[in-house]
Amino acid sequence: MPAVTTCPSCGSQVSDNDEECGICGAILLGKRCVNEECAKEIPLSASTCPHCGADQNPKILLPWYCDVCGTKNNATDDNCIVCGYLKGKMNPLSTTVLQQNSVRDDDLSDKSLTVMFPDGTKSNPINLEVLVSSAPMQDFQTKSTTPIVLDKGIDSIRLFVDKSHPIFASCDIPVEQLVATEVAKYLYDSRSRDVGKPLHTISNLTWCVLRSKWSDGMSQDRNSMLEQAQLLLGDIKERLFSAHGERLSDYVDSMEDEQKKRLTASIVDSHIPFDRMESLAASGAYIKFAPSDFLLTLFAMEQDLFFDGKVWDDAIDAATTSGFVDQAFIAETNKRARQRILTCLESVVHMVDDPDDDKDYLQLIASSISFLHKGMAQ
Repeated sequence: MPAVTTCPSCGSQVSDNDEECGICGAILLGKRCVNEECAKEIPLSASTCPHCGADQNPKILLPWYCDVCGTKNNATDDNCIVCGYLKGKMNPLSTTVLQQNSVRDDDLSDKSLTVMFPDGTKSNPINLEVLVSSAPMQDFQTKSTTPIVLDKGIDSIRLFVDKSHPIFASCDIPVEQLVATEVAKYLYDSRSRDVGKPLHTISNLTWCVLRSKWSDGMSQDRNSMLEQAQLLLGDIKERLFSAHGERLSDYVDSMEDEQKKRLTASIVDSHIPFDRMESLAASGAYIKFAPSDFLLTLFAMEQDLFFDGKVWDDAIDAATTSGFVDQAFIAETNKRARQRILTCLESVVHMVDDPDDDKDYLQLIASSISFLHKGMAQ
């Protein structure tokens, strides 16, 4: 049986197992409240303080990771020891935070976006969701704002866009252009087997995305037309190299002196060593850096380079037609089709070499780009 003792406060008899006196409430077996601001004596087995309500169970303090820079911090650190970010506060560029401050843009989004690859195959349908942020998206460490934040999954891309970012207003870059570039990067990574192929580039895939989704809706301002023209001509150069390679070395000496100067400047700007220039010429890879108007030189010298099923196809393939079809008719039809392509190509090259703001001119360039692109070999 438990021994009997006397309460030191009121003198009542109590068991020596009692934690508090049943008569006066004095603490017989006690401990101090873990809350330093309270620190009152409470019963030894109390799980919460009867005075302040503080939990008396011991807590295991674990290290925590900063949501911004990922640094591991001590449990007692209130701020990240590297970037200073507050413990427990979410990264302002995290998906959760951005979703709270963004609204879906239905015009930019597409639940089943399918893009045609340069080799003629199609991508899996992509669930593209674009959300417009209501506030600048600022990086905590650098304090700089970003125009776009990517969150990707399997066959899904979520993009957060700040339409007020200076890149859209000051640099006149269309929102569609940046969205298309992010989709192009996703497609580039998804086709690892094509890495290294001449047509499998970010710029070319960007053009493929623009063509698939926004070819009819891109604004026809000077800069957007110039961007589309450059992408198209870059695609043509890649296709020529892919189709003919070393054969193109036969035409490098056909460049005018001014064209050679611009070719050299383009190669230098691409940080390619001078000792590689000879190999670029021999392999035909120089065409990727050639000035745009050299495409017209090539077209004038050897039209068939462009009509071999890699860049464009002839309007009528004589090899697949019946013997009843008049060959002169076929030749004349193809001649007229090639002339129209040349006319459009001249317009696009002129846009790249000497851009113009005239609305009617920009409409002409848009039509030329559309025509050249739709007729390209798949």
